[in-house]
Amino acid sequence: MREPQLLRWVLPGVVLGWFVAPLASPGIVGSGVLVVTLISGALLLGFGSLYRAVLGALLLGSAVGAGAQLCVPNALSVVPTQSASVLHLELIAAWPDRGGTSRWLAADRAGHQVLLEFDRHGHGHGHGLGAGQSFVAGVQRHVPSVPEHPWDFDEGAFLRGRGVWAKYEVLWLGPVQDASGFFGRFRRAMAEVKSRVVQRCSRIENEAVSGFVLALTTGDKRGVSRTTRKAFSDAGLSHLVAVSGFHIGLVAGAILLLLRATGTPRLWRPYVFLPMVWIYVGLCGWPGSAVRAASMASVAAVALALGRKSEGVTVLSAVGLMMVAIRPCSLGDLGVGLSFLATAGILLLHRCLSGSGVSKRCRVLCMLVGVPVVATACTAPLSWPAFGKLPMLFVATNVMATPLVTATMGLFAAWCILPPCFSQWTEAALVQVVSVFLELVDYGARCPPLLLPLDRTITAAAGCALALGFIWGLAVKRPVWFGLAGMLTACALLRWSDHAVSLPQVVLLEDECVVFGPDRLAVFTEEPRPKGGFPLNWKTRSFTERVSNDPPDSIWWCGTQWAMSPYHIRCRTMKGGWRVFSSSP
Repeated sequence: MREPQLLRWVLPGVVLGWFVAPLASPGIVGSGVLVVTLISGALLLGFGSLYRAVLGALLLGSAVGAGAQLCVPNALSVVPTQSASVLHLELIAAWPDRGGTSRWLAADRAGHQVLLEFDRHGHGHGHGLGAGQSFVAGVQRHVPSVPEHPWDFDEGAFLRGRGVWAKYEVLWLGPVQDASGFFGRFRRAMAEVKSRVVQRCSRIENEAVSGFVLALTTGDKRGVSRTTRKAFSDAGLSHLVAVSGFHIGLVAGAILLLLRATGTPRLWRPYVFLPMVWIYVGLCGWPGSAVRAASMASVAAVALALGRKSEGVTVLSAVGLMMVAIRPCSLGDLGVGLSFLATAGILLLHRCLSGSGVSKRCRVLCMLVGVPVVATACTAPLSWPAFGKLPMLFVATNVMATPLVTATMGLFAAWCILPPCFSQWTEAALVQVVSVFLELVDYGARCPPLLLPLDRTITAAAGCALALGFIWGLAVKRPVWFGLAGMLTACALLRWSDHAVSLPQVVLLEDECVVFGPDRLAVFTEEPRPKGGFPLNWKTRSFTERVSNDPPDSIWWCGTQWAMSPYHIRCRTMKGGWRVFSSSP
């Protein structure tokens, strides 16, 4: 093993240190980081044994991960004061609106990212704002909403994973002006380009097609309906409506093909390729998965121009360490974690097939089918506890989506570039392709996903068993047997969870309900339903979709006004909301 290849062992250590550090106090963690760094340095400097070098790399990574955990402030949990504050803020990007509140990601004078909430009917309504603008505002600090039960949305964790320092409500707004400096001008330029893309997509009369095209090209999901998002989630295609490595790969491949077709010299290609890729990442709002993919594409382009060969897993580890150094909170971002795990599995699959001696056509077929399998298996430690379901037709839907999404991106680019005499035909073809794709996704979502147990510990353990089986099997080039062992272990853990969770019993007695378990007993009475009624809104356990029109997983409907699960019992109030009464027995 060469010295650069030791980087592939540093990244697992970083993840280990990130998760272990919160178990101890900051003082103990700081002392442990110093001791572990010294030990790892001694092991790495004495590079006489491979096992000592690998152990040193793991220890060094764990010290980096623990140090990154210390660098992430927990300012969101600070209890705010009742008095208002005056801050100078610069808008970075718009966030999806919530009810009657518009939201913006901004930066304060110290460079900290904060979340701003504007009441559309108040003094700080926030109308007409855009990225790259600055102003002075009176704000009131708020604590992120606390989850009422184990599967409720954890807003604090969500914001910390995206590097948000604090959450403010804007009370009044001062004069708005364009921010000075390079970043301000760059944000305004990207906002202008994005507004043109939005205007272009708005020309499509079909709202479903228009919203999907906008989400596919820029990651802006505001035009995608909740029903469509749920269909993509149930079909295993949620990654398509969020800019990820798949989108960056398509854009990067198109740019390289264009440079090659125009005869651009090899040494000049990175100077043209890199700015275009990173401009596209900035247009999409700098999501962590896109930054990871663009960084790896940049390294690969430079290596290709210099005639060097880059090793995928080593480059992935180097990019991960770079992202941790620049933005330590990225380790807590669910999207970044899913992106790295999926990419690691895909790179190992490619290496395994490259040395297998099979024909090129067989390798392409194996990659087409194997990529969704490996990506789903490797991301299971994070995706299973977060979303609680496993799409049953994810292989078929991903194989189907690959050519259709590629055609959609190509047709959209042609629609924007070609003159009007040709663009109308391109627009018709684009609408037709996207309509067929959405119909196929809706058809695939009719097969309900496999619902996983509510216990996150068990689902995470099962996901780890599955991921380790596939990763180890691909590393030693025996993916079938080790992958099968991981699948059987995961199935055994999920099956055992049915006996590990003690479910309460329910007895309905006229207008009352008795819930009893091994050591508790509770009686609930239905509240009168208000005249006129209201739609049934169930809270789900997804990070992205908190409300749906169907009962979520493992929730029993016990009357018109209340529901229960193994973890909590909720009753609908007169205003139509849910109130948690108690934990389950």
